[in-house]
Formats: sequence, structure tokens, C-alpha cells
Amino acid sequence: MARKLYHIARLVLVLSVLLSTQSLIMVQIAFKVRQDYIIERLCVNRDRPEMNCDGFCQLTKMMQEKHDQEQQDRAAVLELLISSVHAMLPVTGFLVAPPIKRPDYAPFIAGSPAQGVLADVFVPPRSV
Repeated sequence: MARKLYHIARLVLVLSVLLSTQSLIMVQIAFKVRQDYIIERLCVNRDRPEMNCDGFCQLTKMMQEKHDQEQQDRAAVLELLISSVHAMLPVTGFLVAPPIKRPDYAPFIAGSPAQGVLADVFVPPRSV
């Protein structure tokens, strides 16, 4: 019994993900199912039958509303994502970590005292 519930729950989850990503298709299906009602009651051009609108003006309006709603949802998710990234950054006053300070090395000058020390340290081994 538990295994059957697991399979049903998995199917419902997969279907819900598919339907949520295909919202414009769902709008078109809802339009086709209710097309007669839309033509009779909601169509803007119902008084002008010569236009042969058949309710597609209402479909266009519904799809535009759905598209605008999805754009607002995406903007809200992006804003939430950006604010959460800013919340995770350390409070340093900078968005980017400051550059690492490297030690300054003196330039090599021929004949400097360091040249004699280096010559003494790096001597090839002597054969006996």
C-alpha cells in the first residue's frame, strides 16, 4: 500500500512540475474547452460577426495576462535571489573582497651586496 502511494505521489509531483512550466498551453486548453462561452459572453467583437474573431481576441488577452504575471514572478524571484546573495556576503563595506597585499621586493641590481651572498649559497657540489 505504501509503495502504491509513493508512485501516486511521484506521478502527481511530476505532473505538477510539467503543468507549472507549460502555463501558456494550459491557457490554450482552457480556451478550447470554454470557447463557446467565451464567444457568447466575453468576446469584444461578438457584435461584429464579420470579423470571424471566434474569441481569439480573448485568448490573446488571457495569454498576455499570463505572460505578464510570469514576468512579475521572475522579477520577484530574481530580486529574492539577489537579496539573499547580499545577505550571505561578509559585512566589509565592499561587494568584492579587497585585493591581497603582496610584499614588495627590491629590484635586482648588478653589483649589489646580495649578489655576493647568492653566489656563496648556490655553489655546485665539488667532486672529491
